[in-house]
Amino acid sequence: MQTPQEYGAELLRLKEVQKQNFERALAGAVGAIQALKQGEQHEKICSTVDRTTQRYRREHCYQTSIRPELPRIVVTRPVSDTFGDYHNRIHGAGWSEKQE
Repeated sequence: MQTPQEYGAELLRLKEVQKQNFERALAGAVGAIQALKQGEQHEKICSTVDRTTQRYRREHCYQTSIRPELPRIVVTRPVSDTFGDYHNRIHGAGWSEKQE
């Protein structure tokens, strides 16, 4: 069990670490903004673009795994309006064509 003094010291260390992390992140962001203004590349900017690209690619793969593209049925026009291999056409029920 921790005494109040130990707990207070641990809490102070935690706050100090959080403050250092925040300052480090802020310095990186400011550096990235200055690099953008000068037209230079920065590691934060590149990693953000890469992460966004990977996220879009991952989302696309996930969506296509759930709803894959349906096969496309391509209907082409007949070569000519002649009977082709039919000698004559006989119409059946519902005016469907029968081969004779």
